[in-house]
Amino acid sequence: MKLRNVRTTFLLLIAGFCSLAHAAIPLTERNVLLNLYTSTNGASWIDHTGWNGASGTECSWFGITCDGSSSHVTGISLGINNLTGSLPALDGLTNLSVLELQADQLTGSIPALTSLTALTEVAIYGNHFTGSIPLLTGLTHLLIFDADSNQLTGSIPPLTGLNNLLGFVAYSNQLTGPLPTLTGLTNLNTFIVRSNQLTGPIPSLTGVTGMNNFDVGSNQLTGSLPSLAGLGTLNYFRVGGNHLSGTLPAAAATLTAGGSTLCANDFPESSYVDNSTWDTATGVALWYTPCNKIFANGFQ
Repeated sequence: MKLRNVRTTFLLLIAGFCSLAHAAIPLTERNVLLNLYTSTNGASWIDHTGWNGASGTECSWFGITCDGSSSHVTGISLGINNLTGSLPALDGLTNLSVLELQADQLTGSIPALTSLTALTEVAIYGNHFTGSIPLLTGLTHLLIFDADSNQLTGSIPPLTGLNNLLGFVAYSNQLTGPLPTLTGLTNLNTFIVRSNQLTGPIPSLTGVTGMNNFDVGSNQLTGSLPSLAGLGTLNYFRVGGNHLSGTLPAAAATLTAGGSTLCANDFPESSYVDNSTWDTATGVALWYTPCNKIFANGFQ
């Protein structure tokens, strides 16, 4: 009797293992993956191991990560894999946390992301995306959004409510319009949007206490520089190559030597006051020399 019980338990364990091994993601998620393969010329990927396999094998496809029960897709990591063409709609992947498609050759627009409320990372830099950055509203778990070195246009979407956001990077695009409000983003560590066509003033940085790297250089920004008071972790402050004016705020004591830029801008000559702290931060003595001598009328 005891042997029969052991055998029964063993068979149940085997049956449970087989059920787990062949667990299938929902058809809606499988269809998104199949569309992704077709839309981005999967046959030409550097590695497409397993793709288009039988239902239940999706979690073993190259670049795909699933949850512990293999019942939902949680990650797509297909960067540097020669994806071409455009991205299909991703709405069906409601458990997706990581989307990594960096340094491929993707074109067209970035699909809507607002339904992917589990997203923590979006890395789509180094492609050929056009159109605007989609709304990020409701992505309250988002930590990193990196879309630099594309051909994106339009304005930066609101970042309000993204209180877990650590980094927003979108430099070397063709973005226009104003900078978004940053107050309230206490965890924001990196904000880099240089080399665009952004206009208007630099928003207040009050309360953005986690900021380490702030880079809005080489745009068309105007107005005065914001106060840096309370930014106790700020190492890099790059605002050169704009049309900023007014007096300089007090430099944050944490700025890395030679890691900041202030010129070229349209600071009035009355602002050209010796400041050893800014000299050190910019690595230029006197800090205003590039503004005064090289670009006397600001950045053209």
